[in-house]
Amino acid sequence: MIYVFLANGFEEIEALAPVDILRRAEQEVKTVASAQTITGSHGITVTADIEEKDVTTDDMEMMILRRYARHAEPRKIADRHGLRQILRR
Repeated sequence: MIYVFLANGFEEIEALAPVDILRRAEQEVKTVASAQTITGSHGITVTADIEEKDVTTDDMEMMILRRYARHAEPRKIADRHGLRQILRR
């Protein structure tokens, strides 16, 4: 499984184009966020496939961590408690 982590204020094209390409290549991809619904930097609302609390590392092959826009919250990956917990596994 490939997990793509998103946060409010993410750049839509940078985050969702890789998801589209990987799914077209028949790879298992899930978008992950701290909440079920998040909003990108241009006001586009996206429903994440799963929330961070539901991520398992048992089947994880890759994780994609997107750079956030200047006004994204939180700006630093280190500020995302759920993501820090996943990285420690």
